[in-house]
This record gives sequence, structure tokens and C-alpha cells, in this order.
Amino acid sequence: MPARDERAEVVQIRDVVSSLTAAWREQRFDAITELLHEKVVFENPGFSGRIEGRRACVDSYRQFMAAATVLEYVEHGLVIEAWGATAVARTHWEMAWRLDDQSHREDGHDVLVLTRDGGRWQVVWRTLVPTAG
Repeated sequence: MPARDERAEVVQIRDVVSSLTAAWREQRFDAITELLHEKVVFENPGFSGRIEGRRACVDSYRQFMAAATVLEYVEHGLVIEAWGATAVARTHWEMAWRLDDQSHREDGHDVLVLTRDGGRWQVVWRTLVPTAG
């Protein structure tokens, strides 16, 4: 029985990760709200700063999508580890975008920490780890 529960949890966590990606890519910012814990924290790459709280984190997606044009975005290699009501999800991403008339291309990992609260999984912490190079 526990193995079945673990598989169900992994599916639920995978759904949260894919729903988050779809929501910001499709600019459905209200859909992001339900995927983030009220006290979520986004750590900037290199721990150079942080964004705290659901509203501010949703606004970070909104601001990026208002300023940039995403030309290409691909995720692959999702890895999920779960322990009780805590989980970590890591995926590799590659992205190309235009911002202020300049082209950018980057890749790296998105690291999400999730918690199960009230029977549903939500993101409580996130950071991007760009590939050095």
C-alpha cells in the first residue's frame, strides 16, 4: 500500500510542476496563485536576493512576461523526491527570450520545495540555478 501512495504523490507533484510552467507560459497568473503557498519564498539565482509571499512571487512572473518575449522554453529531466509532507522537484530548463531589444539564451535547473497542506501540494520555496558557462 505505501508504494501506491508514493506513486500517487509523485503524480500530484508532477502535476503541480507542469501546471506552474503552463500557467506562467500562458500568462494565467491567477492559476499560479493556487500552486504557491501563502508564505512562499523565491530565492534569486546565486542567493542574490529573495521575493517573499504569494502575491510578490506571482507578480515576479507577471513582470517578467510583461517585459520579455519568450522565444523558446523547454523543460526535461524532472526528478522528484518526497518525504511525508515535504518534497523537492528539480527540472532542467532551456530558454531563449528577448528583453529590451536584446536576445538572451540560458539554461539551468529549477529547484522547487513543496509541502502538502490540507491534502494538496504547494510550492514553498524556489530557486533557479543557471548553468555556469
